[in-house]
Amino acid sequence: MFGQSPAGRLIEACDARFDIVTRTLGNGKTSGFLCVRSTASKAMILKPYGEIPNAKRHRYSTLSMEKSTRLEAYPSHKSSWQSRDVELNRWGGAVRTPTMLVSFSGLPELLDEALVLAISARALLITEFQAEDIARISNNPFFEQTMRLVI
Repeated sequence: MFGQSPAGRLIEACDARFDIVTRTLGNGKTSGFLCVRSTASKAMILKPYGEIPNAKRHRYSTLSMEKSTRLEAYPSHKSSWQSRDVELNRWGGAVRTPTMLVSFSGLPELLDEALVLAISARALLITEFQAEDIARISNNPFFEQTMRLVI
């Protein structure tokens, strides 16, 4: 559907590996929203994954968009973890690639981040080394296993 564009590769990577990641690491959470934003055009794609409970649809979609919007506001940040503020309902789960801001909301917070790092590497938007560097910011415990499941 999206071809070989960076956004298309991200979506194809998430489509291919979302179920295995959530079955293995989701701890019962198996749905959410992927947000892909172009850093150049500001175009955005918001895509649901899994069977999102109606009571959570608005929250997950809003948080996914908020994470990428917030990351865009901090050009020196690689991850929304760097501007995380629980009291203000600002969470980790977004990463910066050279051409895209990629976020997810609906899984455990650090799995949101690990998923977007892994699909960004699978889509060749960042290297595995760059993904690991970003995962170190949050000391992400899901990173290595998620990478093994996705790459």
